Parts: sequence; structure tokens; C-alpha cells
Amino acid sequence: KERGSILPNASMALYDSDGLPVGYSAANAVMTRQTDANDDVQIVVTHDNGPSAARLLTPAFDLGEADAYSIGVRIKSLDGVQQARVHVNYLNGSLDSTEASLSSLAGWSRNVKTGASSDQLDSDGDPSNGIGEWTIDGNYTSILATWDRNANAEDATVASLMIECDSDFEVDYIL
Repeated sequence: KERGSILPNASMALYDSDGLPVGYSAANAVMTRQTDANDDVQIVVTHDNGPSAARLLTPAFDLGEADAYSIGVRIKSLDGVQQARVHVNYLNGSLDSTEASLSSLAGWSRNVKTGASSDQLDSDGDPSNGIGEWTIDGNYTSILATWDRNANAEDATVASLMIECDSDFEVDYIL
């Protein structure tokens, strides 16, 4: 039976002492929180203009026993038309009490466990062709994809999602 998101703080409504959503982290960017007229929270990711993509990392979540996961991201570009990529980071193990998430990459704004494996989500339903980008613009786009737990991830116990773009972007929700 479906129960909503498996992501803790998916609504981004729990804040830390800096006023940012608990468990989220940014790399190569500055993460800020904004609230719209309906009191819905969005995360704005402003690229630091370095050579790497701006990235947003979700809080870690338990994988349980399922073999496939539906991923949804509502996102828009704040800098023209660009490509968005979504990755699933996964790890067989657990996080330390000071770690909010996990990633295959370093350089996060918060304490994140690095060294995880990562799969880029497929954008056209055919994982054999390697297409894993969604075109986004100044209007919200809903990214919907399924991550099939592959042989590399069969023993993984915890995961996170990483969204990356080459410029500034805004995320309304991640499910």
C-alpha cells in the first residue's frame, strides 16, 4: 500500500538552526529556502559558477525490500533552458549520527557520508541508451522515473537522491 514519500522531510517543512530544510545539502552551490504565497516551501540552488554542476542532495532514506522505486521531482530552471539529471546514491551500511545523507561525490555543504555508489536515472524509459537528462525551463517540470534496484544495489540498505543542473534551479518537491 502506498504511503507517500519514503524521503524524510519530503515536504522540506522541518528546518535546522540556519532555517534550511533538515537533511538537504548543496554542492558547488548555495542552497536557500523560499516560501510561496500558499506557504509551500521550495529550495533554490544557486550555482557558484565553478566548473562543476550545481547539486542538491536529499536526506537519506531506508531502501527496505522493494526492487523498484518511483522517483518524482518538480523542478524549474532559474537561468534559461538547461538539462537536469537525477541520481540515486546507495550504500550497504548505515550513516553516523552526524551524517544527514550519502553521496558518491564530496564537497557538500553539510556532513555527508561519501563513497556511495550511484546510478543516473533514465529519462526515456530505455536504460540501454543512456539518456538521463530532462530539459527544464522557467516553468515547473515534473520529472518522473523508476529506479530498478540492480545487482550492484541488491545489498544496499540506505539511499539518497541527487539532482544536478549546470546553472541555478528551484525544487518544489521530491517524492
